[in-house]
Amino acid sequence: MSWVKTFSQTASFVASGSADVGIIALSLALSPNMKDKGRYAEVVAGDYPAIEQACVIMRSSKNKDVAQQFLKFIQSPPIRELFKKYGFAIPNQ
Repeated sequence: MSWVKTFSQTASFVASGSADVGIIALSLALSPNMKDKGRYAEVVAGDYPAIEQACVIMRSSKNKDVAQQFLKFIQSPPIRELFKKYGFAIPNQ
């Protein structure tokens, strides 16, 4: 099972009242659907291994130009700020 699915299901259980507490991604806790559903506390980043995420462009892609544009877009300052707003840590470039 993927982390995203597990976090999403846990968030659903907590939001519906089926669970009193859950450990979910900060991005879910800060999302518009969840932000007014209760309280959250961040787990200190040094207390768990980082979940590293990446973006790749496949050699076999038929839309490399569009993929490059998308990659450039998500690395732009406004989008990096949006990621931060929703709880994602942005590595230094």
